[in-house]
Amino acid sequence: MKRFTCVLALFMAAGIPRIIYACPSGFEVSCGGEGSVGYCVVEVSDGYVAVGSVTDEYGFMYNLFMIKTAPWPTWPAETLWMRTHEDIPGVGRSIQKIEDGFIIAGYVPDYTDSGGPHVMLVKTDLEGEVLWDNRDIDISGEGYSVTPTSDGGYVIAGQSFYRQGELVHDLLLVKTDSVGDTIWTRTYGHESGNDQGYCIRETSNGNYVVAGTYGLSESYLGGKLWWMKLNSDGEVIWENTYGDDIHHNYRGYSIQETQDGGFIIVGGRVELTDTLPAHDLLLIKADPTGEVQWNKEYFAGYMLLERIPFWAEQTTDGGYIVTGYPWMFLKTNADGDMLWTRHHSGYGMDWPGDVYGHYVTQASDGGYLAAGVDGDCFYLIKADPDGYIWIVDVNEEPPVPTTPVTHTDWQITASVGRQIVLRYSNCPHGFSASIFDAAGRKVDELHSDLTQGTITWGECYGCYGPGVYFIVLTDKEVSVRKVILIR
Repeated sequence: MKRFTCVLALFMAAGIPRIIYACPSGFEVSCGGEGSVGYCVVEVSDGYVAVGSVTDEYGFMYNLFMIKTAPWPTWPAETLWMRTHEDIPGVGRSIQKIEDGFIIAGYVPDYTDSGGPHVMLVKTDLEGEVLWDNRDIDISGEGYSVTPTSDGGYVIAGQSFYRQGELVHDLLLVKTDSVGDTIWTRTYGHESGNDQGYCIRETSNGNYVVAGTYGLSESYLGGKLWWMKLNSDGEVIWENTYGDDIHHNYRGYSIQETQDGGFIIVGGRVELTDTLPAHDLLLIKADPTGEVQWNKEYFAGYMLLERIPFWAEQTTDGGYIVTGYPWMFLKTNADGDMLWTRHHSGYGMDWPGDVYGHYVTQASDGGYLAAGVDGDCFYLIKADPDGYIWIVDVNEEPPVPTTPVTHTDWQITASVGRQIVLRYSNCPHGFSASIFDAAGRKVDELHSDLTQGTITWGECYGCYGPGVYFIVLTDKEVSVRKVILIR
């Protein structure tokens, strides 16, 4: 039997929020139109802020998109604000919290075939309103990752698009000051192949570590997973690669300094087969000098995709949390051995679907935050420490009403029938609850000014159709009861 307690999530079609499911262990947010993607999320003191892109009504032009939700355990999942920056026709790939707002890196696509995309850096205030952006700088390429630096500036990692006038990608780093003005740019890479940088972090001693791909051929084979350490001027201190055969495509996606001073690197490997490409997740632990200590490989499946993004971060228990396809969450111990995996289909279900993560991080409550894609939609998920977002299976057989279901101050004495009977007590300020149908629509409210009493719901014949409903009490703590109306 699956782990069920209540239904959960927040859905936004075309930017209009609507609750589908919500419950006391996590939430999902799905929004935007075709081609919309969630790339990164950060936790702040009063909620979570995610960044990505949504498409215009024609599905052609991207706009920078931000969303802020209230912190868990707010129920129902509450959107505090959404920002679709139509004046910034770009893709937000990375977001970091800074003292007075957020810094976002990404790129503005080339909509007119006028020289390729351009690196984008945007600063917003704490409400997601743009303070400045540097779209006017002439840096051809795409920014994938940004990190604040100890000197008050920022450094961006990505890929350039041209080398001496030819369409060849190099790993690109851009260092800026505190207002986004460029201090230096550097490119790194293979003489003849294509190179990319997907993640950059500042280390504890003020240097930088970068993960990416080295020497990818035009056929997208032969590339190596690549990581390196640089000083604050962008000069290479050491570098290392993984994978050296021409029959596979290796890519590096994220790197993080670990508790022992080493690094955890995550990447992917693609092998062409007679049918569909075979994808593997690669998890590599390196020592402080970048040398491999151990590596783990996990088969991800056969998919007609050029690549699958993965992301990993160390957790407080010394292990690692990973996101990518087909897992929304994959948890390992400190040695990289798998402990559990969780799939989500976009409705909290525990099976693979068209949902995968681009970014994951551990939340302050021990749970996990991930941003990614739900089919063609921006996707944000908050899960508990076991990777679950708990739901009710509306296909379960109706429960047989025997012993009343009790909670601290209320109980349902008849949970199946033509009418639902609820009793409550010890409510000095009265009793209030909301009722949702199985589609997540709020259909009614229950209110009483008495400190104790009995409430009967559903007696209005024809007002509510037969089916599953959820009575939700949020007075002291979130409490949900499933009831079934029959006719």
